[in-house]
Amino acid sequence: EVLHSAMRVTRSFFELPEAVKMRVANSKKGFIPINGQPENAVRPTALHEKFSCSRVDGVDKRTDRAYYDPTGPNAEQAALYFGEANQWPDRPIDFKPTWTAYYKSMELLTGKLMTIFAHALGVPADFFKMFHDKHVTNLVALRYPPMTAEARAAAAGEAEAEARAGSSDWTAPAAHWTADASSA
Repeated sequence: EVLHSAMRVTRSFFELPEAVKMRVANSKKGFIPINGQPENAVRPTALHEKFSCSRVDGVDKRTDRAYYDPTGPNAEQAALYFGEANQWPDRPIDFKPTWTAYYKSMELLTGKLMTIFAHALGVPADFFKMFHDKHVTNLVALRYPPMTAEARAAAAGEAEAEARAGSSDWTAPAAHWTADASSA
């Protein structure tokens, strides 16, 4: 039910007029349109529009030095992921609580998976906890709208780069779910 609710509000958000979605436009957390302005800080958006958020538990990674030291050796990369607060649309009305519930469900699932991995490796069940208690996981939805043949041809080079980029999360399991336009 949580997954289907998240899919429902996400689909409803992406179906809104562009001007409404642009109210939460942001290069890191929020909405990025196709060929984004603002430009996507992580990867090109030649073929998709995007909505993303980071942690939903009230941790402000921008001010908590356990997450982000703006003077540290990785400050530039850290700013990419920690430098912005989540941007939440006001429509659909239940978007934020639904995404929050889904994010928390996935966070719990990841914890359970890490426990299973620890058992499989013969290490204590909480072995991975110290590596993920201050995670910076993003929840991302991508929408690939239908394109004309001309638009696909024009975006072919960028599409190849986008496909090569793949998932950039090397720190923990990444869950990917795909639905076509006819899915519920």
